[in-house]
Amino acid sequence: MIKEAIEKIIALSAPAINTMDGRFYSDKTLVPIKPPHATNFNIHTLTGIIDWLKTRDNSAVNSNIIVQVLDHSKVHVFSELEKPWLNRHFFIETALISDVFQFGRYMSIEDFIIQFQCKFVESEIKNKIIEYLSSITVSEITTSEDNGLAQEIVRKNKIGRLEKITIDPMVYLKPFRTFLEVEQPESLFLLRLQKTDKQPMVALFEADGGFWKLEAITKISEYLRSKIEEATLDIDVNVIS
Repeated sequence: MIKEAIEKIIALSAPAINTMDGRFYSDKTLVPIKPPHATNFNIHTLTGIIDWLKTRDNSAVNSNIIVQVLDHSKVHVFSELEKPWLNRHFFIETALISDVFQFGRYMSIEDFIIQFQCKFVESEIKNKIIEYLSSITVSEITTSEDNGLAQEIVRKNKIGRLEKITIDPMVYLKPFRTFLEVEQPESLFLLRLQKTDKQPMVALFEADGGFWKLEAITKISEYLRSKIEEATLDIDVNVIS
């Protein structure tokens, strides 16, 4: 009890500041009191960032703005460092809301086509894959012997006869994976079919090592720089990525 009282008295005393090798040290932890900050906005589009820059309140914070593209799905907006205490104001957190395709998961042909139709940008390759899969009538799926990747399927041709065709497994597609204001990055995918007792199953695997994320960051940065330049703002805005 006496020990606790002594520790309480010591804690209430003013900190002692000492100098050693030219640096200042305190015998207590000092917590700075930060100046007031506004609550940041949570938005979900790149357009929202541009709208905010056009309508922001200069009387509250009079400093340049930094727009940081963190990745393909997140952008932050904050102020430059303000003297003397090097504080920043965090204005906006932009987070993508998206329902992406379920890569790397086998599913029925019907479920695959529904997701594939809704979550990819229109292209000739996309339509060809849908055509191939829609025409499969039996679950005869084999792996060709030439490279272990290309697959043969049995489908019904235009005159109703069954025929074997070989599907090229490596395809370039544009899924919806980043903000809709920018062009969706194209990347390489591996298409695989699997024979089961009930029905054929299909899966799509990402095959570019995540390089598309770097491309998305570049596209977002270019879009923001272009729109900021068009807005002719009265304050400097720096986009970093």
